[in-house]
Amino acid sequence: MMPLFLVDLGMASYSVGFWTGLVGQGVSIFGSFIGGWLISVFWYKPHKVLTCCSIIRPILLSCFVVLIALWTDENKNSDHFYYVCVILCYLLLLLGSGVVTTTTFTLMMYCSQRSPSAIQASHYTTMATVEVLGKLAFSIVIGQFTDIVGYLCSFSLFVVLSIIVIPVLLKCPVLLVEMDRNKR
Repeated sequence: MMPLFLVDLGMASYSVGFWTGLVGQGVSIFGSFIGGWLISVFWYKPHKVLTCCSIIRPILLSCFVVLIALWTDENKNSDHFYYVCVILCYLLLLLGSGVVTTTTFTLMMYCSQRSPSAIQASHYTTMATVEVLGKLAFSIVIGQFTDIVGYLCSFSLFVVLSIIVIPVLLKCPVLLVEMDRNKR
């Protein structure tokens, strides 16, 4: 939604596309690398990485809400400042998203390895499919929702939804929290 918000404000589409598309995808891939590195090299438990990212995400999204609320027609002289702030927040969010993606798929692989061998592949495939379908379903619905209620309400909803993840992670089964790599 952030690229659409920027274009709707009159920012140059080529600049928005460059920063949120090309650079954004590179930052997200780098985040995936960092996630894998934290888990495999530094031996951070995936649950701990996910919890840290889940605490940081609402903070970044709250910054978006503040920037959206402050970026009004009266502040037209400050467009560049707001644009840079939004892009930086967006890139940090994408970095964290890359970390979360790698960590989530690591946990899904761990779960599927604990399944009976006859269903391991289908177990992992099902979890990966549900993860992708969740993203797709949300992206389909949120565009219409944003058209109806506006960007400020939409990003406020994103903050609330990202906060809801934290208690879910805190109630995570001990098997996933402690994730012993030596057991199979």
